Amino acid sequence: MNQTIKAYFFSRDGFEKYLEKGFPGWPFVFFVYIFFIAALVFVTAGSFEIGLFTFIQPLIFLFLIIVLTALGAVILGAEEPIIRGLRLVAVCLPPTGLAWFFLAMKSVLVLFMIYPAILFIYGSAFIGSRDKALNIFVGFLIISLTIGLTFFESKLTARIFDHDLVVNELRLELRPIKNYDDDEISILSLLVIGTPKLGMIPQAVDLAGMASVSEDSVRKVLYQLDLKGDIIITSEGEIRFAYPWADFDNGYQVFLEFGPGSVSGPLWVSDALHGLGISALFAGSKTRINSTLKDTGDSLFIEVADGQIVNSDHPEAVVYQGASYSDVDFYSSPSGAKTSHPGRFDATRLLRLDRALIIGESLTGAMKDKWIE
Repeated sequence: MNQTIKAYFFSRDGFEKYLEKGFPGWPFVFFVYIFFIAALVFVTAGSFEIGLFTFIQPLIFLFLIIVLTALGAVILGAEEPIIRGLRLVAVCLPPTGLAWFFLAMKSVLVLFMIYPAILFIYGSAFIGSRDKALNIFVGFLIISLTIGLTFFESKLTARIFDHDLVVNELRLELRPIKNYDDDEISILSLLVIGTPKLGMIPQAVDLAGMASVSEDSVRKVLYQLDLKGDIIITSEGEIRFAYPWADFDNGYQVFLEFGPGSVSGPLWVSDALHGLGISALFAGSKTRINSTLKDTGDSLFIEVADGQIVNSDHPEAVVYQGASYSDVDFYSSPSGAKTSHPGRFDATRLLRLDRALIIGESLTGAMKDKWIE
């Protein structure tokens, strides 16, 4: 066991002796790993479907790294290649399990996964032939293939669960796949481009006139869009949100300038990120966002043109990107966000204005690519 502890500190002698003899009960590490992943999924998964998906990925990772390591040990001519390969995998499993934990918690500490990867590559130097450089190269290939194939499999499995796996600020997120029919695309397009023209979100009667269809047909489409989360309608059928727009003053006022003397506004957007990204929906437009800093209450304005922030009275401000649009706000500084943010604060969700602009434009740009006619 002492040799195993030395191996975690990259001791050459520790690794050599561990791979040669292991420690009593070392195969039990594999069962502990599986039990830990099952417990982690039980605690963090919000649904059975997502829990099952989350549970499968660490098991696929384990299967791939065992097979590839054993194969690499055989190719390198190691004595007892299967056993030595399993021992190398076993010593890397505890920190790998910790990395899965940070990933599940969506923590910036997910960068810790670099440690078990380096540990595996270093340990591979002692698994087979005397050529340490060749051993390390094979170890690097094994860990790269394992991570790459696991991610590829995860993307495919997510599709089976009707979700898409995306990378967002060092986090892996599952997002439901949305499919739209022609009527839904038409109404969404009218909602986005019609709002600046009308000066407010078009309601069902307005959309019926724009699309030359019956109001009942429009309401059926709006109901489906509400279920998909693209709009929010009240029990009376009024549209309160049609992302990126809001139908009321919620603290994010926008003016759109399309040219000299051509200004639309005031309009209201759902949150800080959509406000920053609005100009990406309308080529050549200039945006002015008026809002307040949530921690100090001071007024804030930001002007955006050609994908750049061209003016602001608080260029040092930051955006907190919460898990929902209702938790996306402007703050005066990181310290101000930390002290005044309601609920659980996650420092990795803080964005400088220039970074928030990029993310905001990616949100609205994705809308434009998908369904703006």
